[in-house]
Amino acid sequence: MSPVQRWPLHPQPGPLESLSSWLNRLADLYEIPVKELLTRNLGLVDLAVPADLDYDPPMTMLHAAGTALRMVADGTIIAFGRLASTMGPEHRHIYDRDRPAPHRGSWQEVMAEIEAALTLARTDRDSARLLLILLTLGCRTLDWFEEERAFLFGVGVPAEFLPSAHDLGRTDLA
Repeated sequence: MSPVQRWPLHPQPGPLESLSSWLNRLADLYEIPVKELLTRNLGLVDLAVPADLDYDPPMTMLHAAGTALRMVADGTIIAFGRLASTMGPEHRHIYDRDRPAPHRGSWQEVMAEIEAALTLARTDRDSARLLLILLTLGCRTLDWFEEERAFLFGVGVPAEFLPSAHDLGRTDLA
């Protein structure tokens, strides 16, 4: 069998387009049946194409997609298309003077915001009070409230900055 050749035309799936719709559109473009597109042209020999391709794709297709994703992650191949930027290999540390990624991830941003809020709460009574209110919004028991209050005290927020549940008017706590 000859190696699989890249097709000259390879339209991308449309937004929210189903697998079967995209394969039918691609097969129509080359004027061949979908089964022939998947078997002969993609090298998937003896593939049984189910009637409900969108909900039950053949395992060989899933394996081929998984292999492609692994190759993108390993850097063996380069992804292209609408979602290519989401599949690129992660930054790898190469040497000691390697610079960190230029953009912070959302987790890093959240952690920086939390640390800034804690830093302010350690020196500002009103900020400490607001942070305690935020952390205890979902508390349903007095013990739970006191655990959250103890957490803030444990990370350096002065106890005198942290009002009690009674002082905050939390009469709903059991």
